[in-house]
Amino acid sequence: MQATVHLSVPISDKDLERISQENPGWKVEREGRACLIMSPTSSAGSAQNTELTFQLAAFAKRYGGKAFDSSGGFTLPDRSVLSADGAWIRAERWAALTVKERNSYAPIVPDVWIELRSQTDRLPKLFAKLRRLRSFGASYVLMIDPYERTIWHEGNPPLGFALDFEAIYDA
Repeated sequence: MQATVHLSVPISDKDLERISQENPGWKVEREGRACLIMSPTSSAGSAQNTELTFQLAAFAKRYGGKAFDSSGGFTLPDRSVLSADGAWIRAERWAALTVKERNSYAPIVPDVWIELRSQTDRLPKLFAKLRRLRSFGASYVLMIDPYERTIWHEGNPPLGFALDFEAIYDA
């Protein structure tokens, strides 16, 4: 289940952080300045996301850069704060951020943005989100669909980037 809440007043980063802390187990994102999207993760989805995170972390250890799990939020150019199910940022781009920026919803579009489809995700909306991230500067976007056991991607993956999709599907 996903809940979308349209508010009459903008939500600050501090408000978003507080709402996230007060709703453990829910992924909370901000679209624009006054729209919240909240969705819990199913147990199966959480297991698949753990496998995805494990593989991303292994890639980052081998090739450098920073890997992120589904709980990390990024501030996009339109002021939305979204979190990928998995993301990766080149080391030099991450290092260019200040410590304060890294300890907030970092104002950076990850180089790799991965969405793991849940049962409530509508494919057209998911594709639109990924294309929007490409327009904001993501080099490679990827959607993993464990229900259809398919992937969709756009852009150029970093050198050496490969995931074991079967392990993610079966997690």
